Parts: sequence; C-alpha cells; structure tokens
Amino acid sequence: MSYKITALLIAATLGISACNNGTPEQTSVAPATDSAPMAASTPVVDEIKSSDGAVSFTPNGDFADKLSDATFGADKNITLLQYDESRNLTLSVVASGKVKGTAEDFFGSLKKNIEADKTVSNAQIDKAANNQIAYRFTHPEADGKPAANESCITAVSADGVIHTACATSTDLSADELKDVVANSLKFN
Repeated sequence: MSYKITALLIAATLGISACNNGTPEQTSVAPATDSAPMAASTPVVDEIKSSDGAVSFTPNGDFADKLSDATFGADKNITLLQYDESRNLTLSVVASGKVKGTAEDFFGSLKKNIEADKTVSNAQIDKAANNQIAYRFTHPEADGKPAANESCITAVSADGVIHTACATSTDLSADELKDVVANSLKFN
C-alpha cells in the first residue's frame, strides 16, 4: 500500500462515504508574453478544484493530474490527486464521509490514531482550530522504499463532511510539505 493511501486511511477512521467520481475542474489562463501569436503555448493552470468542489489547489510547481492513474492508488474517495515529478511530490485530497459526533471528538480520535500508528515516526500534531487539524510525520524506509515525509490537514465542513489534504515526498521535509499544504490548498 502506498504511503499516501496509508495516511489517508488514518484520516478515514470514522467511515467512508461515496463521492462524485468526476475529474477535477481546472481553471486555466494562457501565459502572458510580449510576442505575437501564442499558438503553441501551454496553458498555465492557476487553480484546480477537487472533483467534489470541496477543496481548491493553487499549483506551485509542475503538477500533473493522476486522479484516474491506478499506479498512484487512486480510488473513488480520492477527489484530487496531483503529482510533481521534479520534487517527487504527491498532493491528494480524500473525502472521508461525515463526522459521527462532534468535530472536536473526531480530531481527538484522529490524534490518538496517529500517535498509536507504529508505521509512522516523528509525528507532530498541531492543535485543532477552525474545524481543521494539521499534522505531519515520516514513513520510515521499508520494503525497499525510501523514507517519505507527509503533511496533512483534515477539515470538517459546516455540514460535517471530512476532507483530508496531504502532501507526500521523499525529497521534501515534513515542514516544507506543511508549507505546501497550508499555502496552496483552500477548503471551500
């Protein structure tokens, strides 16, 4: 099982719900140039929305959509899946159903599950605020796979829907990934 899927399953401790299996919505603008025609130019994507519209991602890098790519472990609960090969950086969003009880109780349970997870190390969990909790950890080297850092934010919407956004990389530190998630994702 991939590192990304393992972390996303941690966040799904209170159940899974069905989500829209559409493709992410991308808003593009052509790059500005001083030259004449731009016939061969590639559009620059300035915002990508999860397939359920719950999360917006502003790419800072060379990301490619991997939502329907089975080699990335895509499944029906993943609503956004982007990969930047130059940084070996995977960004994903998972819809994990509805909270049973309060968001505070859910965050407490999530924190306990992360702390008890023996498959991760260096777990750092921030205090929950504004119906969100941020956390990061390392997947130690195992089964021939290099160590990977991961940083996530789990949010509970006003109607109780859980979304978890994670950035995972073998090349970036957990703190660098925390910045990627905090600065490029917006829960709508």
